[in-house]
This record gives sequence, structure tokens and C-alpha cells, in this order.
Amino acid sequence: MIGGLALQACGFSVPDAPGDAKPDVPRDVPPDEPAPARVKQGLIGLWTFNDMAGSQFANDTAGTGVPVPLEVITTNGIASPTFAGGSIIAASPVRLISNLNNHLASDCVSAGAVSLEAWVKPALATQGTTPEPTFITGLAASVDLRDVALMQAGTHWLAQVRTAGTDGKPNLISTTIATTSAFTHVVVVANATQRVIYVNGVAEASGPAAPLIGWDTTYAMSLMDEYQHARPWTGTVAIVAMYNRALTLQEVQQNLAAGATAP
Repeated sequence: MIGGLALQACGFSVPDAPGDAKPDVPRDVPPDEPAPARVKQGLIGLWTFNDMAGSQFANDTAGTGVPVPLEVITTNGIASPTFAGGSIIAASPVRLISNLNNHLASDCVSAGAVSLEAWVKPALATQGTTPEPTFITGLAASVDLRDVALMQAGTHWLAQVRTAGTDGKPNLISTTIATTSAFTHVVVVANATQRVIYVNGVAEASGPAAPLIGWDTTYAMSLMDEYQHARPWTGTVAIVAMYNRALTLQEVQQNLAAGATAP
């Protein structure tokens, strides 16, 4: 973790300090003005969980490339999630996974960059630990084989992006504490010049920047648990998005202002 001065020294624009907790589905626009549109450039996967009642699939609505739907897996006694109000809710462990060998990882490797974004509200303020974080979403095969992932480690958000090795370390860990009372906007971006985790539009930690090396393009996209059902996370997710480029701070804040219900 690093402070604002260190981030500024690395060339990142960082507000003086995060503000008070934002209300559920935060929007940084006056209530009488329409929310800005979400960033679409470079979007390769988008899951908004609309019209999902009774469905076994969360559709990919990015509109680029072959869609990558996420299938609800209920084998081995895993529960089914609840879909309501454009969000997916896991009160107990659930698991959604895509097909293997999808285009997401190869798109990012070809472009040399990735952004993984999620609107999340945990069921528990404390889940997992730094050595064993609970898995929210990302491209992974197991607890130590990850291309990119967003997770919860205790009371903080944790991100990994593979630039060497197999699991995406060193970790990027937020300074913001997870809250169960409101949605939180979490984004990890990485390319050869930056590797940052943003929480509610603020760059909270950065790590050594390096090219995306060693990515495995066979990994499935997973949600709310590792592919092998080892690190389940409980809570609510409103939007998951993946880009094959590193969003700028301004673009991260644009998606924040668009809110957790924007298409």
C-alpha cells in the first residue's frame, strides 16, 4: 500500500483524501442531471445481471467478440444466487463460471493491458485474509493460478494482475475498509507503465509496472468463487466489466459517476 504523495510521485492524480462513505449506488452528479455514459472504448466483457430471474446464465452484453456468459454452477451442494434489481446476490457461497478458452485473456495479452471493474457490496465486512482472500471476480484457474482478479482480504479490497509468476503478486491492497451498507466501485488497471487499484474513484495502491507476462488464455471468467470452489465470497454484485486497456483516472471516475445501474 502507498500513500497519496507516493502515488503523485509516480505520476498518478490522487484526490487529497477519500470522502465520506457514499450512499448506495453512488453518483458524483447532481440528482437532477443524467448520469454520464459508461466508458465503452476497449470494453470486451460486461455483465449487468438484468432480467436474470430464474436464469442459469449471466449474459455478456459488451457487444464485442463472442459473448462470454457466466453459468450458475450448483454441483456439490453450492447454492443458487438471487437476481434482483440488476444485481446478483449471494447470501451463501455460489459460483458462476464461463467457458474455458474464451477471448478475454487473449484480448488483454494482445493489447498489453487490462482493466477489471466491479460494483460490490459484501455480506460481511470481513471476509478472507491477505494470504487467503475471498474471490469476487476475474480470470483464474485456482487459488494460485490467476491472470487478473478482484478479491476481499479481511476488511480491505485486494487485486492481482499477473506480470510474472502465476498468481499476480505483489498484491494491490486498498486503504478503504469494506462496507456492507453501500456499493463500492473497485477497479484494477494494468499495462506496462501502471498497475493500480482504484476504490470509489481514488487510486489507493500501486505496484511495480510490467508487461502482462505469462497469462494463460485458457482460464475461465469466474464470479463469487474461484474456479475450483475454494474461496467463496458472499455479497451483492451489480456490474462486472473488463477492458483490454488501462482506463485512465478520468475514465474510472466517469464509470463511478455513471453508477451501479448504468447499462
